[in-house]
Amino acid sequence: MTRGKGTCLTPTIADNSVRQGRCATAPERGCNMSATWEGSFTVGQLLQDVLAGELPRPPEHNGVYAVTEFAWSGAPTTGARVLYVGTTTGRSRRFRTRIGDLMADLFGFYGTETRHHSGGQKLHEYCMTNELHPFDLHIGWLPDVPSRTGFETHYYDTLKPLLNQKRPPQVDADD
Repeated sequence: MTRGKGTCLTPTIADNSVRQGRCATAPERGCNMSATWEGSFTVGQLLQDVLAGELPRPPEHNGVYAVTEFAWSGAPTTGARVLYVGTTTGRSRRFRTRIGDLMADLFGFYGTETRHHSGGQKLHEYCMTNELHPFDLHIGWLPDVPSRTGFETHYYDTLKPLLNQKRPPQVDADD
């Protein structure tokens, strides 16, 4: 997807697609005006690429990610059956390790007292119930989107993920 300067990807609620448009938040709130979605990759592709390093890695901090059942290109859509949308928690800057927490729990590496990521646990349960290997799920991310800018809420409302336990908090313009 090509984009001009001064635009960022924002979903349109009417058709659940992504279009070029004005940023959902003001640039002073940290919106990277040139960010584009990375992915989708299967979880298996991402994990198998560890040594080769040919696929992009999630940014260390600042982003929104989506986990889907089916592949997508450009940006996730409802047609890809969006299972989970997330970002970092609170004001944390650990986006890449947050995805790592999701992966650990997605593969069942959690216990009754040792949990990392509620979304990963929900995805694990979904895979077990639907006899779907976690390698076959798709993941992608929108980098350079600081937490508390409203992007997670915007994508949650637009993509309607099946497994998020609750709606992310709405961010006030003055927050």
